[in-house]
Amino acid sequence: MDSLETTSFLKNKYGYLEVADKPSPEELAKYYADIYFQTSQGAYEAVYSEQELTFFDNSNHIKSEVVTRFFNEDLSRKLLDVGCGEGFTMDYFFRKGWSVTGIDYSIDGVQRQNQNMEPFVLQGDIYLQIDELIHKNEQYDVICILNVLEHVIDPILILKQLRELVAPGGLLIILVPNDFSSLQENLLSDKKISRQFWVKTPDHLNYFSKDSLVALCEDHGFRLHKCLSDFPIDYFLANPDSNYIEDGTKGKNCHQARMWLDNLHCSVSIPKTIELYEAFANLGSGRQLTAYFTKS
Repeated sequence: MDSLETTSFLKNKYGYLEVADKPSPEELAKYYADIYFQTSQGAYEAVYSEQELTFFDNSNHIKSEVVTRFFNEDLSRKLLDVGCGEGFTMDYFFRKGWSVTGIDYSIDGVQRQNQNMEPFVLQGDIYLQIDELIHKNEQYDVICILNVLEHVIDPILILKQLRELVAPGGLLIILVPNDFSSLQENLLSDKKISRQFWVKTPDHLNYFSKDSLVALCEDHGFRLHKCLSDFPIDYFLANPDSNYIEDGTKGKNCHQARMWLDNLHCSVSIPKTIELYEAFANLGSGRQLTAYFTKS
């Protein structure tokens, strides 16, 4: 694992940064199958609080609202969750009557949190599993690839594969961290933080902004429908009394506050929360970006 001081990046033509010295596919597969889900690397917990479970549910409620509006109806459809993690998105749509399939290097997260989803998960190399689905001529109304593109060696290859699996008139939902943002860069230049805390190797190999993600996808057969961010927890870093990067003991309280505020927004109105988070995305704020694409 590279240290932050020695990590070098290449900026490609789409504008996102890639780690210059990427691991081999074999090294990456082993890391996720044997380490990521079994340690704190993936930030997964054995047990989640009620507030955290509501937070996860609201995130999926927002996705469901955007999807329902897009299709202009609330019907049961087919969903593929690439890099399904602990299975919360699969479980949410399954409870709405959808047919769900998940893919991941490890099934450990699903076994711990959503064991009922285990029969629907294909475990193994993501690229190979997607190839199998292509060979079977499978297609899906909605494909989610959440917190995956930042981890993979070749984002372009996986986008080309997924384009074959998106049904005509379907949606591809991509969630990535919002990295090297103007907010982060200003926090750094104004010395409110002392390091690029968003750089995480070997976990994150690619670092996206809204513009670079859209440029990448548009060059590979997708058109942006909508882009949302989430509650901008990085705002807390502007205040030394809540700066969880310079003082790690403040992190838990900031995370709790972020979830409380997000849950509050969603309890008031999911549609208005969508409007708020779309505005944050347009401002370049928010810790993560969720972009909804159609095939062009």
